[in-house]
Amino acid sequence: MAIYNLSGAGTQALTSGSTRLLVDVTTFDPRRSAGRASPTNYYDLGLLRIGVQGSYAPAFPIDAASMFIDLPFGATTLGYACFGTTAIRVTEQAIAFTRPMPWDRNPVPRVFGINNSYVGPTAQTALFTYTVPAGKLFYLASANVSIERSVLPTSSSGAVAFVQAKGQYLCIVNTSGGTVGQVWSDGWSGAGLILLAGDVVTGTVQNADSGGFITASVAASGYEFDA
Repeated sequence: MAIYNLSGAGTQALTSGSTRLLVDVTTFDPRRSAGRASPTNYYDLGLLRIGVQGSYAPAFPIDAASMFIDLPFGATTLGYACFGTTAIRVTEQAIAFTRPMPWDRNPVPRVFGINNSYVGPTAQTALFTYTVPAGKLFYLASANVSIERSVLPTSSSGAVAFVQAKGQYLCIVNTSGGTVGQVWSDGWSGAGLILLAGDVVTGTVQNADSGGFITASVAASGYEFDA
């Protein structure tokens, strides 16, 4: 990382990988004026703007004896206009992201799933319940449910299977009648869902048919890791 002593007006190329600039006023123009902030803010010292590959963000003032600027990703240029005799020293910094990613925070895979047959009628039954422990987060990666008609009922009122997270449905199937061997299915996956300590994931089934039976599969999976 580099240090630049700047005055007048112009542009300064920045070192690739810089994430922050420290700006110190080394010479104050006598025509400056001071505000009422603490530490003191100043007017008419100069303007700065950050460039990314030839495009520039709006200009902002040099308004403190010492200030910092967090750079956008890919910043390549510092534009500057120091008014009068104002001079500044700009110090580049590369601030590393120190928070470990989830896969570096003691991840533990969790898989919840039940595949079972249910003779109708069967009351609503929680097949699994998972509560994210204190001090942990949970990355819910996928959930899926399916119901297969194994034996036709004497009277069909339908069956349902679903997975919920924080009380919200992720996937659900409802059946009514059907033929032997018919399968209804639904699934959820994608970018994943981060759940906080105390959040709950449940898998549930209910068979309201009279007679006959269904085979239901209810599952969810993800990773538990340190918060």
